[in-house]
Amino acid sequence: MRDDGDLTVIRPFWLARGMARALGFSLAEALSTGALSREGLEAMMRDCGACPRQAECLDWLGRTTGRAEHLPEFCACRAPLEGARKRMPRRSRLMPATAF
Repeated sequence: MRDDGDLTVIRPFWLARGMARALGFSLAEALSTGALSREGLEAMMRDCGACPRQAECLDWLGRTTGRAEHLPEFCACRAPLEGARKRMPRRSRLMPATAF
């Protein structure tokens, strides 16, 4: 994955990071614990980058308070992020989103 300052590269990362946090975990911890592979992260970035509904995800993140049980159905990262959350060790999960 190349990061040259282009929003088509940067925005999907920040959206996925926000969605993971809404589910209660960090992308960094998901990668370090093996709950999410580097290849899985790269695939999410491609899918999110190609998705025409990024603005809806951004809006959803702006309206979401507290911990989300599920991501919106239109989110291109929903299945891989919800899967990663299930694979996260319980002790690695973040504090409630309201604590941020």
